Amino acid sequence: MMKRKKKIIIAEPESNVKLECSATGYPLTSDTIKWSDEPIIKSSENSTVLSDRGIQTRIKNDVVKLDYVTWQGILTISEVVSKDFGEYICVARNEIGFDTFTVSFYQIVLLIRL
Repeated sequence: MMKRKKKIIIAEPESNVKLECSATGYPLTSDTIKWSDEPIIKSSENSTVLSDRGIQTRIKNDVVKLDYVTWQGILTISEVVSKDFGEYICVARNEIGFDTFTVSFYQIVLLIRL
């Protein structure tokens, strides 16, 4: 269902980012693609669950239908903070099975030579 299995995104704090995954299959519905099994979950050293139910309003989860058999999950993070960096897992599921896609989200590191 997923074309690729892993993607790396690099950003700096206070920026706005979109983490995306696409799934192709039939049947798929708008609730087929989720970021893990929760509305939004981020896993890192200290597993942190982020919800789009008004608790964390700067993080938004959308699912868009691209064509008859393809859907795209888009996790938008506004004003990135350090706890947002880590591994995000997109899960696409239908009655036949499921597939996952991992987005590794890292902070830009600047090296200054003295």
